Amino acid sequence: MFCCESGNNVLQQLKVLQLESLEELVSISWSDSFVRNLESFEVIKCGSLKSLVACKKGVSFSNLTCLKVKDCDSLSYLLTSSTAKSLGQLKRMEIKNCDSIEEIVCKEESDEDEIIFPKLSCLNLKRLFKLKSFYRGSLSFPSLEELTVYYCYNMITLCPSTLKADKLSQVKLDKFSEAIELEIDLNSTIRKIFLKEDTSIFIF
Repeated sequence: MFCCESGNNVLQQLKVLQLESLEELVSISWSDSFVRNLESFEVIKCGSLKSLVACKKGVSFSNLTCLKVKDCDSLSYLLTSSTAKSLGQLKRMEIKNCDSIEEIVCKEESDEDEIIFPKLSCLNLKRLFKLKSFYRGSLSFPSLEELTVYYCYNMITLCPSTLKADKLSQVKLDKFSEAIELEIDLNSTIRKIFLKEDTSIFIF
């Protein structure tokens, strides 16, 4: 899927984009003018898609408020760190049933360590069986109030470095249980629960 540059391109006016059941879709090459006005982006059942952003150069989703990805089994990561840093307006992120994802944000070698999601209030990670971490650097979620992590058996922490989520008071780690109050910090709470031998695997 390639969105070309054009002064009269109607795609530049789109605010909502949903890609669903495109089994042959492998990559998406974005243009800056196309993503500039995009507010909601959903990708569902695109089993051959390797990356949301085809090129290594970061794409700026500066007005995106909602990102949902579901049933995309060829993704090993969701976004590069440079693209993630452009998500200043993002309020909701949902990633579900993506069997190959190992990290949500892939850290680029030349990029700085910390990523801040200033307006993200809701983060849902569900059935990501190979997910190891959200990001390999530091993370800050100053507006995060809802965090759900289901069936992410290989993830011990969201990130190995500093993690800030001052507004978050609890996290839901099991579909059938009540939300868990944060004891010390978010990483410590997730690590404690997921390392317990009898609670690291939940029954469907």
